[in-house]
Amino acid sequence: MVDADGDQAGVHRAAGALTVAEAAGALGVSPVTVRRMIADGRLSAIRLGPPPSGHLRVPPSSLESLARRGRAAVRA
Repeated sequence: MVDADGDQAGVHRAAGALTVAEAAGALGVSPVTVRRMIADGRLSAIRLGPPPSGHLRVPPSSLESLARRGRAAVRA
C-alpha cells in the first residue's frame, strides 16, 4: 500500500526504508520492475511528498514479505 499523505509521520515510517533503486538491487530486478510491483500491489511502499512527484521508499519488511511469498529472491 502506498502512503501518499507525505506528512511528518510518513517521514518517520520511512526511516530505514530503501529507495526504488536500492530495492531493485536487493531483488535483482530493474527499478521499473519495482515500480510496477508497487503499482500492482505486490510490494508496499511509502510515498514521501505529494503525488506524482513524491519519492517512494520501500520498507525492508516489504521485501522480506515478498521473499516469503516466493515471488522473488532477496540477495543478501
